[in-house]
Amino acid sequence: MVHRTVTLLSKTNLKGFQMKRTKKNQLLLTTLLSVAILPSLAVPVLAQDAEDSIIVTGTRLKNKNILSTSPVTTVSSEMFNIRGTTDTVDLINTLPQIITTGGSQNTGFANGANGTSTVNLRGLGATRTLVLVNGKRLPYGSPTTGGFASDINLVPSQLVERVEIVTGGASAVYGSDAIAGVANFILKKNFEGFVVDGLFGFNQSNNNSPEVQDIITAAGFTPASGSITDNETYDISAIMGANVDGGRGNMTAYFRYTSNSGVLMGDRDFSQVALFGFGPTLNDIVGLGSNQGPFPTTFNVSAILDPANNPIPLVDAAGNTLLDAAGNPVFNGAFSLNQGGGFTDGFNNAFNFNPLNPLRRAVERFNAGFSGNYDITDNINAYMDFGFTQSNSPQQIAPSAAFGSSINRINCDNPLLSAELLARICGVDTGGGVFSRDVADGTTDGFAPAEIRRRFVEGGPRTDDRTLTNFRFVGGFTGTLKDGWDWEVFGQYANTSLTRLQFNQVTSTNVAKALDIVSDASGNPVCRSFLNGTDTSCIPFVTAFDVNATFDPRLQQYLDTPSLTQGAIEQQIFGANIQNGLGQYGIQSPWASDGVSVLLGFEFRRDRLSTQGDGTNAGGLLIGAGGPVLPTNGSTDVWELYSELSVPLIQGREFIQDLSFTGAFRYSEYGSTDIRNGVTGGDFNASTYAAGLSWTPNDEIRIRGQYQRAIRAPNIGELFLPTNGNLTTLNDPCAGNAPTATAAQCANSGLNPVLFGLVPPDSGQLNILVGGNIGLTPEVADTFTIGAIITPSQVPGLTISVDYFNIALSNVISNIPPSFSLNTCLQTGDPQFCSLINRGSDGSLTQLPRTDNHIVATSLNIAAADTTGVDGHVTYSYDFGKWGSFNWDYNASYYFESSTLPVPGQGQFDCAGFYNAACGNPTSKYSHVFSTTYQTNYDVQLSAVWRYKSGVKRINSIDGTTGAITLDTNAIPAEIPAYSYFDVAAFWDVLPNVRFRVGINNVLDKDPPLVPAFAFVGPTGNSSGNTYPGNYDVTGRFIFTGLNVTF
Repeated sequence: MVHRTVTLLSKTNLKGFQMKRTKKNQLLLTTLLSVAILPSLAVPVLAQDAEDSIIVTGTRLKNKNILSTSPVTTVSSEMFNIRGTTDTVDLINTLPQIITTGGSQNTGFANGANGTSTVNLRGLGATRTLVLVNGKRLPYGSPTTGGFASDINLVPSQLVERVEIVTGGASAVYGSDAIAGVANFILKKNFEGFVVDGLFGFNQSNNNSPEVQDIITAAGFTPASGSITDNETYDISAIMGANVDGGRGNMTAYFRYTSNSGVLMGDRDFSQVALFGFGPTLNDIVGLGSNQGPFPTTFNVSAILDPANNPIPLVDAAGNTLLDAAGNPVFNGAFSLNQGGGFTDGFNNAFNFNPLNPLRRAVERFNAGFSGNYDITDNINAYMDFGFTQSNSPQQIAPSAAFGSSINRINCDNPLLSAELLARICGVDTGGGVFSRDVADGTTDGFAPAEIRRRFVEGGPRTDDRTLTNFRFVGGFTGTLKDGWDWEVFGQYANTSLTRLQFNQVTSTNVAKALDIVSDASGNPVCRSFLNGTDTSCIPFVTAFDVNATFDPRLQQYLDTPSLTQGAIEQQIFGANIQNGLGQYGIQSPWASDGVSVLLGFEFRRDRLSTQGDGTNAGGLLIGAGGPVLPTNGSTDVWELYSELSVPLIQGREFIQDLSFTGAFRYSEYGSTDIRNGVTGGDFNASTYAAGLSWTPNDEIRIRGQYQRAIRAPNIGELFLPTNGNLTTLNDPCAGNAPTATAAQCANSGLNPVLFGLVPPDSGQLNILVGGNIGLTPEVADTFTIGAIITPSQVPGLTISVDYFNIALSNVISNIPPSFSLNTCLQTGDPQFCSLINRGSDGSLTQLPRTDNHIVATSLNIAAADTTGVDGHVTYSYDFGKWGSFNWDYNASYYFESSTLPVPGQGQFDCAGFYNAACGNPTSKYSHVFSTTYQTNYDVQLSAVWRYKSGVKRINSIDGTTGAITLDTNAIPAEIPAYSYFDVAAFWDVLPNVRFRVGINNVLDKDPPLVPAFAFVGPTGNSSGNTYPGNYDVTGRFIFTGLNVTF
């Protein structure tokens, strides 16, 4: 099923890529692909006519003698059936060349998924992998942040004939984005007949980890235990096609419906409770949150300074200064209301937010489309391809809340404040209703600085319903001119639109008004806004101050604020090219029998982005929804000229059966327009090029190597997204009463020394400032690959390929990682980084508005990266005669280096073999997929797959100057061990036209590694549910059955 393309050992031995478009050869190809259900399929050797060729990904040249100098890995269509997947990404992400950051529907994100699935070659980011369908660019997946990579959900897996993945730059051939490589989905065409396919599957998990269940029980929860089945999955597809007009043309149509019900964190024992790890053993893991209800209000009283810059101490109900155990005054602190009256110091009865969050998002998707081609004349063919996809991906997350920083003032005339609360929050009445803590900078406004934290459990979970609709049309003509000059002219239009509806959200304005409670003329608690007539619909939030009061359902209606976000991306492409072999004109090497081949072409592409939120999210009023959704409207244009060249240098000599040179060049001119702000800019030009050599000494070995200069132009999101505040997962070492940083370090980051030890604790999220930059320029990559393909004649059926790769990026579009800025500032006091830290009046990085209190993380051309490794691929097949045949396929990658340089002049650090801190997700040094297929002589086929990832060590810190990594040995897990998964499948040809299949993925129900959610240093990457869902199987074993019927 997974095989590296064997590209061809001599011009008379150029086999599997030159299929002539005849019915005979189409049937031959179909037969080969069905036999190649075998993972080990190395494309077999077939004699070919020279009239027509299938173009190998990595070049547009279609001369039958062209030998690819790029490593190409191919996944056959049968692998989709063997894995039983309904999501293309779930299959692609098993390849060792892919370093995952999120599975289906960005499953790694519980709070922020955008509903798309992307390909991330070499871990360099999905925007650096170009995705093609039949050699044509696939559009952006979503018009929102994180969606500016192609969404392969748009590709129906049942229509895929094969997927070709090229490692290394390919910008000179295909244009921008092909830095890490290219994934080209080749769809079935010229199809005749009618095929219906159906699949049903579900996940099953034993939920029987005694260590995890002991932790959950100790936290006061009832663990999810015993076998559970969920994520019911349906996949129904139909493909129909017919030749027309005596074979001059073909029309093919398809329809596909897929759905899965998703999995919640509360349904798996390892993810049921948010865990906190503070030591190296399982005994050092505790559950975060409480199973006790209701979840009362917690007040976090902020430290404030008097006009003389001295902190004002807290007092008790009698007006006495509060003292700590050492006899020192207390200036700030948190306390929670007790159900029986009074309050308890500290954060108590915290809310366990995990159970309602998804491990895997539910999705319902429709794909439909048709394609056709017709020979208008003997030399001109017209073709078209239309596709429609609509995906609906609902998500829910834990109920919203007053998260502290969103509500950070309490009115001192609130009649619900007891004497104790009034004294603790507002201080001592100095006469006339003026309280000591109601004084800040010499002014009095009747409010005291205190954060309110209260989860709105009565309203249920927040919901986020995303509908993505995509139309894509490709049409064009191909033909042949005099002397065999082949030409193509094509146009392409794509539109991706998003409708996002959010419910059970609350706004900071309504919550603040509901908490600003006063007495009416009768002494009843009412909203101040109700009393003064500014908001007569306001309902007072009585239960925030009295846990024994009855919750008023009208309050939830008042707080609930639906929001709508809409956006669209349009893409227009027009291009043409012409190519031919020049040997007929005598242009060839004197030592070669084949002439030079050349291709010339041009392409125009326009991308346009527009987004618009309604008043609530555009104004950033939604609590817990990140930053505001500001309107965006911009476009980019690019004009390009490109060429390719293939030069056979020496052929037919001893030890040089073939020595050929390949080259490519592309010149691009870019322009950008910020339509919303009426600003033009971002004009630049770029050149990309490639040079490669292929040497075939004999029929058994071929050596190939290539150098490429590739680029990635800034995408429309990086150019035009407005600057606004958002959130990142990060802890402030200067927060809390016992900061982990020193006073001097915190002063480096802008903290008033008087507030050291008095900064309100954060909840693992800090404010950042993000946004686009119309002045960005392209990223640049220098890529080098060299490798060999060996097919020893002494061992028929054996193919070995080894390829070394190095991808060096510069001018990388990135932000300075907030964790890097904060930690480097603390450690070194470097003003370059300390200037990016903007603390609030209370010293925190959590105050609102985020546009004033944040870590700056806007887009810049600033970073660099380097990835080096080797791919190995071995396939072997053997026929045992009456006992059937076996096929083996081993596909592996090993990374010598996967390093990042966040900022010039700072230390470059290597993430290969590590996780956590600035490295984020686990990056295994070694991974492989090993497949075995046994074809019996009784219409039954059996398959087994072994997926393996090597272990990774946990990083504690990275030195910003040297890049030196310090491992975290005082945490769990200090090292995630190596992981193996096993998948099995069986096929039975019940009738010649009916195939039944059944299989199990993750047969052993291997649980993912337990990584406590709040044990991270720096950003958690795509961690969620106490693990990394994008890197490991999190939903248990997947059991599926399917039926394929051909009419």
